[in-house]
Amino acid sequence: MSKTGRAWTMSPKTAVSFSYAVFSLQVDEAGAVSVPIGVALWSPEKDWVDFRLVGEKERLKQFKSQQDFPFIRLANEKIRHWLTCEKLPYAEQPLQPSSDSWWRHARQLLIHRVRLSEPRPIDCRDPADELEPLYEAVVGAHRSEKEARTRVDGLITKCLDNLSGKFQARRELAGYRGRHIRVLRSYEGKKGWVIIEGVNLTSPKADYETDAAVSRLLRLRAGLKKKPQVLVGYLASPEGINGEEVLVDWIRTKTQAGVFDLITQRKDFHDAADAMFAKAEGKLF
Repeated sequence: MSKTGRAWTMSPKTAVSFSYAVFSLQVDEAGAVSVPIGVALWSPEKDWVDFRLVGEKERLKQFKSQQDFPFIRLANEKIRHWLTCEKLPYAEQPLQPSSDSWWRHARQLLIHRVRLSEPRPIDCRDPADELEPLYEAVVGAHRSEKEARTRVDGLITKCLDNLSGKFQARRELAGYRGRHIRVLRSYEGKKGWVIIEGVNLTSPKADYETDAAVSRLLRLRAGLKKKPQVLVGYLASPEGINGEEVLVDWIRTKTQAGVFDLITQRKDFHDAADAMFAKAEGKLF
């Protein structure tokens, strides 16, 4: 039996073949213009399936919430019902919801305002965490800076695990010429500082977030009397389909930070934080 959105974990370095499809909304009567509004993600190998459609309060280009959202709500309810029942109308034989065949048949049923693309291959490691980054990269939904930062902070907390309590959250530190800068996590040891920052590279504002993070970290390096060790965690789309690689390299090159994917490199992030903490305390050289 397929488990919709079932929690599933695996080695962060092991990728498994998945498929995904893109939901789109026809925004004109002729069907010539459409905008992406969601994604579905599934794997027959792991018997895992879930999907994500745009929320009523999210902002998209060419998307008029009051006018268009009823069509999305209807599609959402219909697909949830099909997944729960594990049955599709007009299917000649039973289909598994975690199969390409199921979603190809669903595509033939969605022929009005909400449409569905052909399945596309993609590798995932932790689909429950990667569905949202995939959605952001494909749909480009605009979120508040506070909401985006809260998501990244939650993933950093998960990566730090037992080390989380050692780092103070949202402390203001003196940067260049004494101007205060708020950082996501920090620790002041006997021998120096550890600064932890995070960026969301799946959003439409990925370039802006990258430049802002680099600027904050450079101003901190110029202002702190004790040379800080810097650790940056980033949220990326599966297989880097949002083109994050160049931004990751820019952060690493400009700040000399340890930079890790918060989904695929959780253990590496944790181990780097542990080593930096020990070095700041003078226990590791």
